[in-house]
Amino acid sequence: MANPAESPKLAPAAPVLGDGELPFRVTDACLAHCVFCAEHVPRRTPDLATDAVLVRLRDLLHQRIPRRLLLTGGEPALHPRLPELIALARAAGVAEVVLATHGAPLADVVKLATWRQAGLTGARVLLVAANQEDASDLTRLADSWRWQRMGLLAALHHGLRCEVETPVLTLTAPNLPEIAAWLAALHQAERGAKRPGLAGWRLLPYISHPPGAPANLHALPRTIEPLLLQALTAASSADLPLALPPNQGWHACAFDDVHKLRGLLARTSGGLSRVYLPQCHDCAVRQQCPGVEATLAGQGGPDLVRPFRDAQKAAWLPLHRGGTTRTADGRERNVQVPVSKDEGQGREVHELVVRIVHQCNQRCAFCWVDFEAPRMELAEVKDRVDQGFTGGQTPTVAFTGGEPLLHPQVLEMIAYAHASGAPTVSLQTNASRVRSLEHARQLAQAGLGHALVSLHAADAAASDHLTAAPGTFERTVQGIRWLCEAGISVTINHVLTRDLAPKFAEFVRFVANELAHPKLGLTLAVAGHIDAGPIDQGVLPTHRELGPWVAQGVLLAKELGVQVVGLLHPCGLVPCALPDPWPVLDAATLRPPALDDSAVLRDGGVKSAECERCALNRMCFGLRREYVQVHGLAELHAIAPRS
Repeated sequence: MANPAESPKLAPAAPVLGDGELPFRVTDACLAHCVFCAEHVPRRTPDLATDAVLVRLRDLLHQRIPRRLLLTGGEPALHPRLPELIALARAAGVAEVVLATHGAPLADVVKLATWRQAGLTGARVLLVAANQEDASDLTRLADSWRWQRMGLLAALHHGLRCEVETPVLTLTAPNLPEIAAWLAALHQAERGAKRPGLAGWRLLPYISHPPGAPANLHALPRTIEPLLLQALTAASSADLPLALPPNQGWHACAFDDVHKLRGLLARTSGGLSRVYLPQCHDCAVRQQCPGVEATLAGQGGPDLVRPFRDAQKAAWLPLHRGGTTRTADGRERNVQVPVSKDEGQGREVHELVVRIVHQCNQRCAFCWVDFEAPRMELAEVKDRVDQGFTGGQTPTVAFTGGEPLLHPQVLEMIAYAHASGAPTVSLQTNASRVRSLEHARQLAQAGLGHALVSLHAADAAASDHLTAAPGTFERTVQGIRWLCEAGISVTINHVLTRDLAPKFAEFVRFVANELAHPKLGLTLAVAGHIDAGPIDQGVLPTHRELGPWVAQGVLLAKELGVQVVGLLHPCGLVPCALPDPWPVLDAATLRPPALDDSAVLRDGGVKSAECERCALNRMCFGLRREYVQVHGLAELHAIAPRS
């Protein structure tokens, strides 16, 4: 075997730095002969005797360097050049190299140590049974279960990040509870020994392509639902995470108890071939469902799809997955946005936004947050706050969600940020979880100085329709009153949607009549398509149609004594959408200070050539790039200087 140091060198190039996972097929050879596999090949194939695989990988890495490289086959562990492949990938800058394997080769601890030394970081182990008889029958490999078990244990003890992958088909479904019980016990034992345990369990729906995979092995979802529920219950009891890729799960209406099986649903399109059946077109979640896996659709029959008709119930289904709340490695995104200048110290003041929880008690139609992502723990939040205060920065700290008041430790988080020296600690909330005046005072005593409260309608009926959460309108209104009375500054965040924007003046009058308080202000945001997009794109307006309604409402606010703040911000209205911007801007508090081009680009803004001639160019963030992709830049025009 060649020395890894003698692997082919990467010639100077400028590969695209990728994100996510990139598969690389090492060899067609395989040691097993699984009954459900589409590619039955011998244990040895001609490619094992050549170095062509090193050339193929080198060429691939010239084009793209992924965060994770998945070495697949066949059985990639059969290739004698595997150490060189691993070393080549790591030398090129690949952060994680993962071996997709039957598992038995990992039991050879000498080879495993060599792979680990070359830079192997993880293993994805196929597991179709947790007993010898079924494992041997399904893989057609003698002693399959014994060797897989030994291999997985060896990989864990060598510090590899290990996932287990189980294809779900008619032959493996009966084994799911037993597999889950064994994995749960293993995971708990590893955690008890102060090791990380399993990284996850991937339950993948069977697909019968490419040609050669039997078409009659599809397990219809509702038929195996009890087995899946039993398996997930066992996994959950041991805190064993599911690691299902978002585009490889089942369709939205696959199960009767969809909430209990939420972790198995596909949430984004791409990857596998997926189709929509005729019944899908009038479904209330058609926009969020990526469709039915194509080969399953071919075998499913009439009961495979049961469309959802009730839009309000559909809003609460565990389907929506936003695109910006988490980074590629699963960590929470923090956003630091310059909001003002500290004139005394001559340095920028930043806002550190920390999304402490994703769950929410509302389902606003314009929301893009991933409701299914896990919440942050107190220790992680403290670490983020500490990071925000490095480099001489003195950031304000804003805790957001989801609904941050759903987090059981939100008081401790507020207190920590306040004690760390944050000039202001803010909460982005719908305030419906403010339980009482005493609760509001507890928030204030912990250090909460400001609350940005979402309220988008002037009556319960319109609010309930938008939020799909009947009863929360009254609780939000009362929560605002309690927060103000407790001495907390409150800014109502009113998101302008297509249906409710014409009622903006009515909303302003409601605020003046029902919520007027010296601590209260009002800001506006435009419902927009952010990354993966909102729950319902039908609520998204254009800036042009909003202009007259905003102008009418802001001028009325001035007349009634309602303070409008922050009209110009990254999610706000472009001033050139207003019929006559100057009177409107005079009636509102103008923020932020003059911008440079880097600030506009950082916050997702796009401008046209017209903007260079605009009198308000340095106070406008432009249009969001996602908006421009849909509507273009034609709405932008230069505003003449004040006469």
